[in-house]
Amino acid sequence: DQREARHWWQTARHTADASGDPGLSVWVRGREAIRGLYEHRPHRLLEQRVDEALSMRNGGAAAGVATVLAARAQLLATMGRASEARAALREVESTYERLPDSVTTETTSTTGWSRQRLHHTASFVHTRLGDLPEATHAQDQALELYPASFRRDRAKIELHRADCLVRAGDITGGIDHA
Repeated sequence: DQREARHWWQTARHTADASGDPGLSVWVRGREAIRGLYEHRPHRLLEQRVDEALSMRNGGAAAGVATVLAARAQLLATMGRASEARAALREVESTYERLPDSVTTETTSTTGWSRQRLHHTASFVHTRLGDLPEATHAQDQALELYPASFRRDRAKIELHRADCLVRAGDITGGIDHA
């Protein structure tokens, strides 16, 4: 129910902002932008959320910053803005390298931003851009790190792989894989 979801995202933004925690405000907008891609929300709106979040960040690397940068890279790739998407992905990678261990080793909560999230973002971006070797490498890395219990995330990676098969000309194989 997209209409209902819009209201809940608005509530989440207002609540995060009222908390006085800029990291939370950044994180909420980043999550909204990522979810918005899957919900086919207007790219212009998602760009606005990303821009709002980036204007709120207070320096330093944090899970919220990594989330919003990942959203930006994925959005740019979805929009076909390849050079910008690749640059944004490099910024995600650079931010990941500066995250504290307490964030990168947390794999099960929203307060973490683990290596599998990094590879998932790279898989999404490279798949959308048609960078098939890079996409395949990122998919392999993500699947190696995701526990079997992370079925939804693993399924998304497998759908990226199916997309790559189709892009490589193996339409039947891609459909079968999906």
